[in-house]
Amino acid sequence: MAAEIENVLKERGLNVIRDKSSLPYTGKIKSFMETIGKGKYVIVILSNEYLMSENCMFEMLEIKNHGSINQRVFPIVLNDAAIYVPSERLKYNNHWINEKA
Repeated sequence: MAAEIENVLKERGLNVIRDKSSLPYTGKIKSFMETIGKGKYVIVILSNEYLMSENCMFEMLEIKNHGSINQRVFPIVLNDAAIYVPSERLKYNNHWINEKA
C-alpha cells in the first residue's frame, strides 16, 4: 500500500520521502525520522506493527513535536490497528508501559 501511495504522489510531481526508498541501507534512522517529523505534510499508515514499533513511536513523537497535526498529518488506519475500541487501545498503552518498565 505504501509503495502505491508513493508512486501516485510521485506521478503527480510531489516530493516523497519514505524510509524504504529514501533511507540508505547504512542511513541513520533517528535522523531520518526527525526529518519526517518536520515534514510539511505527513502520511502515516497506522498498523498494529507501527503502533508496536519503538522507531515508529519515536517518529510519531517527532511529528507531534512539530505541531499542526490536524493540518499536516494524514493518517491511513489499517484494519489491524485496533484504535477505535477503548479496550483495544489499552493493549497498546499496556505494551508501552511494560516496555518502559
